Amino acid sequence: MNNMEIVKEEEVSVLDRCARYLGAVSLRAQSRRVYERHIERYLSWCESSDVDPFDGSSADIARFLRELSDGFLGDRRMAYWTVMGARTALGALDRGRALTEQRRRLVRANDGCVQVVIAEILREVDRAELPKEALSYVDLIKICRAQDAGTLTGRRNIALFLVAWWGLLRGSELLSLRRDHAVILPEGIEFRVPVRGSDGQVTIVSVPARADLEFDPVVALLAWWEEGGITDGFAFRAVSLGARGRELVEPNPPSYWAYRRIVQQVCIAANIMNSERIFATQSFRRGAAAEALRWGVSADDLRLVGRWADVASVRRVVGGVRAAENPMQRLFRRRTPGGES
Repeated sequence: MNNMEIVKEEEVSVLDRCARYLGAVSLRAQSRRVYERHIERYLSWCESSDVDPFDGSSADIARFLRELSDGFLGDRRMAYWTVMGARTALGALDRGRALTEQRRRLVRANDGCVQVVIAEILREVDRAELPKEALSYVDLIKICRAQDAGTLTGRRNIALFLVAWWGLLRGSELLSLRRDHAVILPEGIEFRVPVRGSDGQVTIVSVPARADLEFDPVVALLAWWEEGGITDGFAFRAVSLGARGRELVEPNPPSYWAYRRIVQQVCIAANIMNSERIFATQSFRRGAAAEALRWGVSADDLRLVGRWADVASVRRVVGGVRAAENPMQRLFRRRTPGGES
């Protein structure tokens, strides 16, 4: 390589070099986008750790993967798959660099010390994970307050969490909700979800209007739809950054893994999650069910509202939730002709 080539190489930004190296490897468009996200995370770590992203050693990569894994706290399975994805992306980066610069293929991402870290994380996955906490109403309000309602992402997250909690929704159910299945009623919003393989049968998911509370799930959901320009299709969409940092609403929802990551990030930001209190996607459904049972809703009524197969399933889901006095008991009390029961 002559001096002119060295000067040109220095003028090219780190991101441009990475893009060029990835371009030398045969990748599908979707795989390339995923790899780019992993590599951006790696470059950010290199900058904060004073490591050259191209001349760092295998030990540096092993340290990056270990710290990446530790960022997932108790969710070891997600940590493992994220680390494996990052290692594959870095392997593709090194492979593309070898092809571009016609040098011997690098093996940094597959060296022995990296394999040791991967094996450690896999053993952590095999061990019992910390039990996931049930997310109480008080915790729900904390994470909603921690969101920036002036951004599309903040509006989406507030609506996402409120609907997940008040609708007692599983993560897969939440992400599959569609705007065109929603019916706005005086008492709230009903999602009438067609049952696959049935002749016109629907599953009803109810989200109550709570104008008496600080965060009304219906108001939050309608505000997200209006700001996001959502009139049909998926009710909750991924939000990306476009030119000049402008937020763009994607046509599809976040992946389930992305949703899990969002839950962890917002719980950490709200200071309710640490190494001993771990929240996950099921924490919303489990927490709402636990509060309802504690405040007097019958297990049979809860089974119907939460779409459980039987009462035993309800008690199994909320089993082990700590008992606690809560001033918000009125939230789940059923109204009767004589008033609140």
